[in-house]
Amino acid sequence: MSNATTAISSLHLATTGQSSLFLVQAMLTVGVCGNLLALFVLSRIRNNLDGRHKFLLRCMATNDFVAEIGMLAVTIVKNVWPEIGNNVWRCRLIVLLRFFGLGSGCVAVLMAVERWLAITRPFFYRIYITENILKRIMIMLWLTVLCLVCAPFFGFGIYWNNSKMCSRVGDAKESLDVIYAYVYFSVGLLFCIVITYSNVDVIIKLSTRERINHSRFNEVRTDAERLFCWLMLFLCASFVVCWLPQLLSILLAQFCQNASLLKWYNKIADLLLVLHFSLDPYLYVLQRWKLVRSTLIWSKYTRDNMAGVMQLCPNAQSSV
Repeated sequence: MSNATTAISSLHLATTGQSSLFLVQAMLTVGVCGNLLALFVLSRIRNNLDGRHKFLLRCMATNDFVAEIGMLAVTIVKNVWPEIGNNVWRCRLIVLLRFFGLGSGCVAVLMAVERWLAITRPFFYRIYITENILKRIMIMLWLTVLCLVCAPFFGFGIYWNNSKMCSRVGDAKESLDVIYAYVYFSVGLLFCIVITYSNVDVIIKLSTRERINHSRFNEVRTDAERLFCWLMLFLCASFVVCWLPQLLSILLAQFCQNASLLKWYNKIADLLLVLHFSLDPYLYVLQRWKLVRSTLIWSKYTRDNMAGVMQLCPNAQSSV
């Protein structure tokens, strides 16, 4: 009886694993198509989008596209050739893919700060924030993240344990590896804090401006501000909801001893991170495209007010 129960449980776990793997592959495929389409749309835009915004959006789409191609390759290899699932080179590839995860955070942070400066410090923004400055900052952020991600290859952090299996950042036991896990967690948390603060402050500033504007002349402008506020709130919430569970998994691995709970939590956190990569092109680029917007429920309201948003804040086009 116990053997039969064990066999049924194993079959259930295998079926669950296959279904979750299929879901991940489907989400990644949708994301790859979305990022390709986003890059195509950005290549077709000529004069109606600031060079700074086009650069940031291209960075986001390219980073997410490469990340999704890599994750899709890893999942296909795991599904087709499960015997090499814990190969050390596969684990090293997973470590390198972390760069694109944090790299997406770098782009999101720079976009949020750029948007915050455009709204709250317009004179400073127009004088000092140029496309070249953004490129330099982006390169420095990506190089810093690359050094952090590659540190486990030099003994600072864990990616391959004594059982010859791939390890997550939070699986660290040695003191040096634990320190790395907390550094990794701190960097990710800092990204979430900066993005949240920048977007919330933009929402507050625009809400305050909306209360001041009461004349009929500013009616369209006020509607555009309201639309922009909701968009900022949605972008901020989607980023935090998809990223924070991944960061919290590091702390949970350090303080929770329930292996089955950790396994299920990590699966949910990984799915949310894949969802983040898949949604990015649709949130940041494709919802501006007329062919895509025409299928949305709120497209009529968007079309009526999008011109007002661009007149209100031409420097905020990177978010819409």
